[in-house]
Amino acid sequence: MQRYAMPSKRLRSLTDGKGVDYVMDCAGTEETVNQAILMCSRGGKICLAAFPHGRVGIDLGHAVMNNIYLYGIRGKEERGRAGNCTDGGKSASTQP
Repeated sequence: MQRYAMPSKRLRSLTDGKGVDYVMDCAGTEETVNQAILMCSRGGKICLAAFPHGRVGIDLGHAVMNNIYLYGIRGKEERGRAGNCTDGGKSASTQP
């Protein structure tokens, strides 16, 4: 599998420049959070499954101008909170 220096550019080329509706960042670094912002379509959502241990610089202007939502999911209720990020809390469960 080929690695890309700018995954957001590659993803945008695969989606005709639109980006995707949902991105889950499982690394929590400044670079991956910013890549997630650039991958999102207008009105997209980002689930931050990992978090940085200090301050990070993000492209807040791009996120705000494109109505991108960032959700932090952490703790014992991660599953339910992740569902809120992806489908407004209407996630299906296989458990009774």
